[in-house]
Amino acid sequence: MDPLSAGASVLAFVGILNSLQLVYETLSSIKDGPENVRLVANSVGQLRSIVKQLQRQQSLTDLDGEAQLKQCADDVDAIANKLARLHISPSEKRGGKIWKRIKAALSEKDFDRMNKVLSSHSSALSLRLIVQQKDVVIECRDQILLLKTDVAKRQDRAALQEDGSSSSGGNEVPPALQSQMDTMLQILRQLQAQTPTQPTNQPAVVEISDEDLVVEETTDGGDVESNVCNQLSETINELCVLIGDNERTIRSDDADDIMEKLEKLLSYAKSDQLQPIRGVLDPEDSDRRGELSRDIRRVSRHLMSSTRLSINEGVQKKALPAGIRLLRQQRQRREFDIGAGRLAISTTEWRHRFREGTTRSCAGDSDETQEADARNFSATLTFFPSKGSIQKRMLAMSIRQSELMKGNLLTIPSISVNRVRPRDSEVFSLVEIGDLDGLRRSFAQGMASVRDHDEHGRSLLSYATEQPDICKFLIECGLDVDHIAPASWDGKGELRVSLLNGQFYSDNVNIIQCRKLILGAGADPSIKTEIDGIPFSSFENIIDFGSPGSIKAFLDIGSYFIDIETCDVMRERSTPLLRHCMGLGDGYSRDVIALLLQRGANVHAVDTYGRSCLHLAIRATKGPNRLEEEFAALAVLVRSGADVRAEDDWGRSVSKTAYQGLSVDSGSYPGDLWDSVLAACGYQVSEFRRHYPRRARYTRDYPRRIFEKLWEGRQHLCPYWDEDRESRVFEVEDADD
Repeated sequence: MDPLSAGASVLAFVGILNSLQLVYETLSSIKDGPENVRLVANSVGQLRSIVKQLQRQQSLTDLDGEAQLKQCADDVDAIANKLARLHISPSEKRGGKIWKRIKAALSEKDFDRMNKVLSSHSSALSLRLIVQQKDVVIECRDQILLLKTDVAKRQDRAALQEDGSSSSGGNEVPPALQSQMDTMLQILRQLQAQTPTQPTNQPAVVEISDEDLVVEETTDGGDVESNVCNQLSETINELCVLIGDNERTIRSDDADDIMEKLEKLLSYAKSDQLQPIRGVLDPEDSDRRGELSRDIRRVSRHLMSSTRLSINEGVQKKALPAGIRLLRQQRQRREFDIGAGRLAISTTEWRHRFREGTTRSCAGDSDETQEADARNFSATLTFFPSKGSIQKRMLAMSIRQSELMKGNLLTIPSISVNRVRPRDSEVFSLVEIGDLDGLRRSFAQGMASVRDHDEHGRSLLSYATEQPDICKFLIECGLDVDHIAPASWDGKGELRVSLLNGQFYSDNVNIIQCRKLILGAGADPSIKTEIDGIPFSSFENIIDFGSPGSIKAFLDIGSYFIDIETCDVMRERSTPLLRHCMGLGDGYSRDVIALLLQRGANVHAVDTYGRSCLHLAIRATKGPNRLEEEFAALAVLVRSGADVRAEDDWGRSVSKTAYQGLSVDSGSYPGDLWDSVLAACGYQVSEFRRHYPRRARYTRDYPRRIFEKLWEGRQHLCPYWDEDRESRVFEVEDADD
């Protein structure tokens, strides 16, 4: 290249880097924009990294390469000029609230077009860089071979000319030649460090270094957070390359590079500069944030003290032995958007009490049980790439410590790198339809892996919740039964998907069997996930919407994790019994109520507003079409000791709730139902009706014949049986207090 062309190339690099810097600083400062703005910022950062590497390599020496760079520069300049015309000041960028100004000039479709253009340039320039780097590597290797051949010839000539005493001197390489070889080796090492190592069946990707991603002149908190995110992304990328696809358990001493990267990852994860995503389990609670940092330090200590590391092997949780009782449980969960994807950190610490048998005599004829408290701790760290990221691997790390009566037991830390595949990939279809033989063949042929996840972060086990055979097979392969994945919800929000969620109403035998397998493998049904920004656990969802069969499975198998007296949703005090009596799904069930009471539910518990189970059940009546079930459920509560005269915090009694609960469809059904239950349980209805005389309200849904069915066999106990025997339709009037 002539000096004039070289100077023009340098100016082109400087110009495009300056434009990319302006675009990146502007877009990355937007804190209230949509997803496609963040994707464009990521694409700018990736393109900037590639251009900087090209600048250092000065590898665009051909006309095609210069044309590519010029086209890229023109497109980036056009984007930069659009943003520059908005005249956004540095103080406005630091505030992060500039989206309103930008969206007035640029639509979301404009950002989509920007992302496509930038991604196209990144792919083209990245491919050119990799090809030229590999060409240089091959050329360097050829030159080294020539140098080695030259050395060998010199040694042969020296051996012929010198006697045996001087032949040793012939083995010495001339200083000038040795210097050339050292220089070539140094160049090779530099190129090898810059060229990422990829599996043969994966597309090569230019590795982005910390230096490339860090924005110069960091002057505010947003830039500091961006730097931490970039460093996190770089460390995750390095770990994915180091770990690869091999399955093995190795000594920690033999995995120094991996352990070093893991320690670096944990140190970045506890940085105060990272801001959690809003809506993920109280992210604004600073005290809880401090506890999370403490837990991450604890994970780091456990990791560094472990002697072995499990790589890509999965972790099989063991079902807890009988006789263990949960005393207290504390969880922390945070999700961070680090640009290239989301980093989720979850820690759980729980204290339990258990009994251990001891033998007093050698003959073993005298036994005692010793009771003790113990603490367990577990943590998971998961990175899931965003859709626009060049990283297509998911990273997951877990560690668990169990305290036993005779000492601590620390399980081997586990780390895995999982491929992210499109939702319509064949492997997910094989799991959904229950083709176990086809799935095994796919694994054996290398077409899929047990660790594959879809683009929403769902594992194969998420697709197996209706296929018991495949569900059992995947659990035995070590898939995480507590895995939580983000997924779109009707295109309007985001919900965290637990393996135990979904199809709550169904009493399908396969679904219940899969739930039993997952719970039996140690899944925790009390882990809270998010539905439309509201944290719910799987058990709370089952109590609200589940079928009796599913609820029984949870209580039978997952009882260790379930507190029968606590069910806090949206920070409102409640219990599983109270939640079920709210009838949020198809309505409450007499079988579920009886089961909860049998397991120790407190029939006298009240919610945040002082409402009892009877208050809630009366309010939740669905109408005459569920007459028999609602009558039986209320009768179970009353006969189990529920206070029929209970009042809530506003002084509203159960009877007042029933008698004033008129509706257009059901008429006077709630009050009539309550009276029938009272009479069947031995109470005098007239005593409760003293201040609320009955006024018959029959409707199309609640005619006189349904009223008579309600009192069938107990007509003599109804004080108003003969008041109105006509089956007519009345307009329902609003009841005054």
